[in-house]
This record gives sequence, C-alpha cells and structure tokens, in this order.
Amino acid sequence: LGEAPLKKPYDALDIQVALAIEFASALPQDRLNKIEPLK
Repeated sequence: LGEAPLKKPYDALDIQVALAIEFASALPQDRLNKIEPLK
C-alpha cells in the first residue's frame, strides 16, 4: 500500500478496465432498481 500506485505502466489501464467492467455489470441492476418503483 505504501508503494507507488503506478509502478507499472498498465496499472492505470487495468484499474480503468476493472472499473468499467464493474460499472457495466452494475448497469442492468441499477436500471431494474430504477424501473421497478416506476411501475
């Protein structure tokens, strides 16, 4: 944890990809949660 966060050149990209995957996988659930109350 005390090391430099970007010790590898592809760390930033890996983090962005991981966040994008989590965000994309969470979208359907968010849409369902937002649509359900509207019914």
